[in-house]
Amino acid sequence: MYSFKYVLRRSLRNEKRDIWYSEADAQALYKLIQKYHKDNPDMSNSEIYNNIMELFIRTNAEIVKIPTLKSDTFRYNICKELNRDPSKRREAYDKVHREELAGKPAKVDETTTYSSNKLSSARSLVLQGLVEVRAQQDVFSEEMKKNYRLFFKASKKFQQDYKRTLSSEERRQLEVLRDLFEGDEYTQLSVFFKQAESTLEKDLKEDYIASILFLGERLKEFNLLEKYHDIQGKMYRALGITELEYPLTGKNDNTISIESLFTREVLEKFDIERLSMLSAFWMNRFTKELDALNKSLCIVNELDLWHQVRTAKPKVDTGMISVDVDKEKLKYVYRKIHFLQEASIVMLESFDVDSGKHKDEIIDGFTSKKVIRKVDPTSVLKAMDSTMGADYREYFSELLPDESHHFLDEFDCYRVIENAIHNTYRFKDFNMLAILSNLYQNNSSKNWGVILEEGKEIDKQDMILIGIDIEGFNMPVRLHIEKEMVLDFLKANQGTTLIPVYEGDRDFQSKSLGRNISTPALMPLCKKQREGIDKLMTKSAGSPSTKDFIEHIAFLADSTKYPEHLKEEVRVRKKGKSKLIKRRPARRFVDLTQGKIYRESQIGLQEIEDKSGEGLEDR
Repeated sequence: MYSFKYVLRRSLRNEKRDIWYSEADAQALYKLIQKYHKDNPDMSNSEIYNNIMELFIRTNAEIVKIPTLKSDTFRYNICKELNRDPSKRREAYDKVHREELAGKPAKVDETTTYSSNKLSSARSLVLQGLVEVRAQQDVFSEEMKKNYRLFFKASKKFQQDYKRTLSSEERRQLEVLRDLFEGDEYTQLSVFFKQAESTLEKDLKEDYIASILFLGERLKEFNLLEKYHDIQGKMYRALGITELEYPLTGKNDNTISIESLFTREVLEKFDIERLSMLSAFWMNRFTKELDALNKSLCIVNELDLWHQVRTAKPKVDTGMISVDVDKEKLKYVYRKIHFLQEASIVMLESFDVDSGKHKDEIIDGFTSKKVIRKVDPTSVLKAMDSTMGADYREYFSELLPDESHHFLDEFDCYRVIENAIHNTYRFKDFNMLAILSNLYQNNSSKNWGVILEEGKEIDKQDMILIGIDIEGFNMPVRLHIEKEMVLDFLKANQGTTLIPVYEGDRDFQSKSLGRNISTPALMPLCKKQREGIDKLMTKSAGSPSTKDFIEHIAFLADSTKYPEHLKEEVRVRKKGKSKLIKRRPARRFVDLTQGKIYRESQIGLQEIEDKSGEGLEDR
């Protein structure tokens, strides 16, 4: 087991980050505490704390029950591809058939998951299809199967004459059996795939809707939808584009509200591609809020701000709740947070130690070997408490003397919230991979790719920023994802390390705001906003500060209207005459491993000079 000093040494590296207290980020927790206090004024601080912890526990339990959308999306997309390309379907079937002839039976593991590797996913889908088709056939006796096959091989006249002797219900059942017994096994599998595609689409859409409905409930429970509405309204007013505003509640013929977005009635109108975008965006929003809630709860508890928060009156002009925070003590609260973060990493490392080491031995450094050893989490926690607990109490009691600092109790509470954060990030990242699959499979966006962040070399980045313009939304989707995950996807799915570059990221830089234009709430464009965009396009001619931004938003409303300012001027020759025209530039691609940028041309991809822009992230 690792020593306290070793974990502290690792955690102190994090103090190089800026330690800052954000009153805005703390508002969700403050309002939650005030709500509990208002509903029950006699509720103690510890009872409020326990209620908040229960909320985190319930949230985490519900998150892990959300279906694995990544695997289901890969399965749906490979089914669509095999239906569109019979040669690939035949190739996958022949491979499985050869395996069977070689003595390897067609079996499906109940835990089968689909990946970005198309060949592997195609094989898995064929196996599942064959097992399902054969299982349906095996309901019948061998004699009946033989008779059905002979019947469907017979002439049409014979089949018609025979069907005249049957009742209407018997004729209907016979047509159902046609899919199972007509033609050879490959033909039967092909019919099964066509039927499976619609079923997979329906199930996947329902899973996405369920995930977004869950997010809506949690965001509302944490009082966050009101926050996003206020931030978005303030930003639109500062930019002078109130035509794009959305109400918080209600619904009419011209627009929907932020709250009504999270209703089945509205969500069922979207296709899978748009549902996946909404799910990834709002899951990312929720994850960041969980992290802010986690830090805010630690600050309130460690600095004993409960009474201040419970009795503070929101400011009349902003509705903000303000409390006095001791900046010196805050530094030590963050030190404890960083320590607990590092301790959670250390706990995971304790499951992957040198098998030659005794499980209770204190390790003051990394092990060179990586041998998986199963360890009971309870025993690991006890070992951590025994090796770190006393030092933990002594060290933090000197920094924050008013608290007891029981390591195991505080670490258990921290892990509850950390698990929720980890699982939401995991869900978001898997959703992003599903989105990449959709982008390549369905060409659902006319402008998407990596946003080249100014001052950052993409080949040296651990995280990259993906931007996606989706027709019908009020803003692009811009989300970070681990580069390694994207590289693994590209190699397996596309056989390359190249990915498109997102065009027009500079359109979202605002001098009037003094920062980038973010997306507080990703929303569908309704009649009100579309009419507003038309008005803004006329107004923007005299307002160069927002002209490029408005043109880009107009592109989101109608993807046939590529922003004029992003077009390039080229000379073309037609009927012997030469003239200048403006057109959309050739697509750019970036190599994630080497950082080189290429541009499409008539002779293929050509390397060009790096002209990266400033990256933007939804915040």
